[in-house]
Amino acid sequence: MNSRIWEKIEKNRTLRVVEAYKEQFKTLLVEFQSSKSGYGKFGPFYELYLFAFVVGFFSKYRFKELQQHQLGKFNAVHEWKHDRKSMFKIYLSALLTDDSIRNETGFIFEELSNKDIRELDTPIKNLITVFEEYANGGFEILSNELSENPEAFDHFLSLMKIHEDILKE
Repeated sequence: MNSRIWEKIEKNRTLRVVEAYKEQFKTLLVEFQSSKSGYGKFGPFYELYLFAFVVGFFSKYRFKELQQHQLGKFNAVHEWKHDRKSMFKIYLSALLTDDSIRNETGFIFEELSNKDIRELDTPIKNLITVFEEYANGGFEILSNELSENPEAFDHFLSLMKIHEDILKE
């Protein structure tokens, strides 16, 4: 991804999440674990958010009703650990392998490379919205799994199984 485009994305960008999902999945985060016997499967919320994106993306499910829900935010991308920022960049690039998403967002490299930096605002906003839709779609899938099977996330290998099940579909 072009460095000036990435800098514009990273600079002050925060991602949105349906607040109900953020609350529901608090117990999966290390920072919210209160007992020594409990463990978190994720550190900061953005790690869980990236996992939810993968679930939504591989399930081909976008939660397009974001504006109809109370949305929360979390750490801005520039605050993420370097390796997680790299994963986010790779995932954004993966979205752009789909021509329909490129056309929908207006994020076509050949056209954007010669544009003024201010003209990148709309394509970047559109791309981030698609990313958020996949992540929140992943949260909906995970939320349904948790509702149907509350023990689904108890074992440390449970997330790997969920991921494997999604890839099989």
